[in-house]
Order: sequence, then structure tokens, then C-alpha cells
Amino acid sequence: MQYALTEEQEALRQLARKVAREEIEPGANERDEKGNSASLMGFNGWMT
Repeated sequence: MQYALTEEQEALRQLARKVAREEIEPGANERDEKGNSASLMGFNGWMT
């Protein structure tokens, strides 16, 4: 059985990928090396 995403779900998936690629990926190696992943809390003003 196969399931397809709704248009809204697909749009959300694309947005999540865009945010990850543009906002989270840059600097990810540095944050990982420093063990500073907690710096993503409050990321871009979110979750504050």
C-alpha cells in the first residue's frame, strides 16, 4: 500500500528542507565539533 502526501503536507516538507538547508546546515559541523547543538534552541527567534 502506498500513501501520497497532501499538497499541504508536501509544502510543509519542502519548507522544512529549505529551512534545514539554508538555516541549520551552515555551521552544523562547527556546532557539532563544539558540542553546541543547544544553540539551536531559540533558533531564528523560534521557540523563545
